[in-house]
Amino acid sequence: MMILAVDDEPLNLMIIKELFNDMHKVILVESGEDALVKLEKNVPDIVLLDVMMPGIDGIEVCKRMRANPEMDKVKIIMVSGKAMASDVHIGMDAGADHYVSKPFDMMELVDLVESYV
Repeated sequence: MMILAVDDEPLNLMIIKELFNDMHKVILVESGEDALVKLEKNVPDIVLLDVMMPGIDGIEVCKRMRANPEMDKVKIIMVSGKAMASDVHIGMDAGADHYVSKPFDMMELVDLVESYV
């Protein structure tokens, strides 16, 4: 399974790489713009998508992915420090399959990703 992790914080990306690299192919990018470029070349199975990023944020990336019929089967998990009910609602309305608040429980994230296998 291929996972695309998108986060502007390198530490968060390294944690995700450590969690999943032994089980799956993990691609790491640090911006919404880079995510869109990667998505043109490779369609992953799952995207772990930070919401708050400079430039193109996770909400916009999610909307663009959902507008592309080639990505209708990609599971999108928003991973964000924004945890208010309204934030979750915005993420889900954009097309996310799931919304996880930071700091996240590592094993819960692993279990969630594995539930999509």
